[in-house]
Amino acid sequence: MKKTFPMIKNHQYENLVWADLASPTDTEIKEVSAQHNISPLVAQDLLTPTPRPVVQILNNSFHAVFHFPVFKQSHSEGNSQEVDFVVGKEYVVTVRYDTVDALERLGKEIEVRAIVDKDLRHESAGVLLLFILKRMYESAYNELDYMNDVLSQIEKKIFSGKEKELVLALSQSIRNLLNFKKVMRSHPILLSHIEEGGKGMFGKTFEENIRLIAEEVLVLSEEIDNSLELAVSLRETTDGLLSTKQNEIMKTLTVMAFITLPLSFIASFFGMNTSLPIVGTPYDFLIVIGIMVLTSLFVFLTVKWRKWI
Repeated sequence: MKKTFPMIKNHQYENLVWADLASPTDTEIKEVSAQHNISPLVAQDLLTPTPRPVVQILNNSFHAVFHFPVFKQSHSEGNSQEVDFVVGKEYVVTVRYDTVDALERLGKEIEVRAIVDKDLRHESAGVLLLFILKRMYESAYNELDYMNDVLSQIEKKIFSGKEKELVLALSQSIRNLLNFKKVMRSHPILLSHIEEGGKGMFGKTFEENIRLIAEEVLVLSEEIDNSLELAVSLRETTDGLLSTKQNEIMKTLTVMAFITLPLSFIASFFGMNTSLPIVGTPYDFLIVIGIMVLTSLFVFLTVKWRKWI
């Protein structure tokens, strides 16, 4: 399919460059690699998505592959979006294979800031990387807030008598939260490697800031666990309500069968092809009906007395 708009978005402030590539072609990768002296092996990895998280510490640069959870703001199938980072002293290259809303918004904001804030030229690539990571994690928090809103709506409806629908919705929420947790599991390790590789390039301030971001990620992981615990508890409650309702239905049907059993016996008894008392006498039909009604009433009162219903 022919591209109708540029897939390389360059944001430049003096010597600092952020090159943002969306589903890049081989030509685009070669162009950016030549501009920033990116290793051919790293350039090859940037051509296609990488299923696993990766950090490679190179000479005066590093390459990191992150996967961020996405459900509400997804533009394609799947529950994660990959963002590859190649960071040098004066450049940040991001490569993505989907529309990542957080990066799109940050790019527009930085363009505006470049107009009104001439001090951007004094910022390092490490500061820009921190901006990008913070925005990506803010987006992850927004995704979790969205999932918590879904759980809140389910919690409000839990006693509404719609247990079947809620069980399905809770199962989907639990699956999404498990996927969320799975995607985020590797981030503390990735950030620790970036901290180690970046402190020599950007100094102690970068090390301290990346450590603060890592702490935020740990808090996010705890909130995911809390949301998952809530979803599981709601699922157990809903299962209990559904089971109770089913038991009540089965009990009602059993009692109804117990009440109608004598009627079936009486009907079968007087339907036998032989000489029977009452049959053939005046008002025999009404008498049989009366016996059946009295028997049903007796059984019903017995069931009520024993509090079976």
